[in-house]
Amino acid sequence: MCVSQDVEFKEGETEHFVEVQILYDGQREMREAFVVHMKPDEYMVAETQMSKAIVYIEEMDSVADVTFPAVPTVVSLLMYDDTARARDNPHPSTGYPIVCVTACNPKYHDFDKTGSICTAESINDTLTQYRWLVSAPSGSDGVTSPMREVDTNTFFTNTKSITLDSIYFQAGSRVQCAARAFNTNGDAGLELSSPIMVVSKEEGLCQPRIPGTVGAEPFSAKIRYTGPEDPDFPNLIKLTVNMPHMDGE
Repeated sequence: MCVSQDVEFKEGETEHFVEVQILYDGQREMREAFVVHMKPDEYMVAETQMSKAIVYIEEMDSVADVTFPAVPTVVSLLMYDDTARARDNPHPSTGYPIVCVTACNPKYHDFDKTGSICTAESINDTLTQYRWLVSAPSGSDGVTSPMREVDTNTFFTNTKSITLDSIYFQAGSRVQCAARAFNTNGDAGLELSSPIMVVSKEEGLCQPRIPGTVGAEPFSAKIRYTGPEDPDFPNLIKLTVNMPHMDGE
């Protein structure tokens, strides 16, 4: 948006103050700037030695000038101890939690290169804030659903941690993590997002439901908290699995 205003200097005046309204958006971000252009009057009487100036807007609660030296990666918990393997197998296995590995995490595949940068930038990876985004598997026509942030926690899962439980995605789902860096003073920096990964349809904890194969039988399962009033098993988690009987098996 451009705003134009005439500034009149009277005889003997050497400075003039112009008020500019700044709208506060409440977001933590890097400082912003706008440019002021000075043009001579229509009669070309005034002489302007400096025709342009950059004005910086200092944030009241600014983001620290710190960011990870590389984007994070999403790996299966199976490969967390050897994240270099994930480069050869980029599809996380179905049924296992996934992990968001930042460039300042010692498990990062290139930590021998990024670790010194993290130290020089005073990044404290234990303070990193995480977000997870997931979309449904692509349809048979190849159409993909938009990525949506996961924000529903359960009593045994947390969607704002370094890991995301497998209850939030399925085979073929697209997953992505976002990590915000913090320095050693606890000041928040910039957020970087990982590449989008597709959960494997071939490998996983659960066997595929292919008719006629072992493990393909349909079943239903439910989980509930027994509560303190249960006469036999108070304050426990009860898991019930129902599998239909098939003759000849």
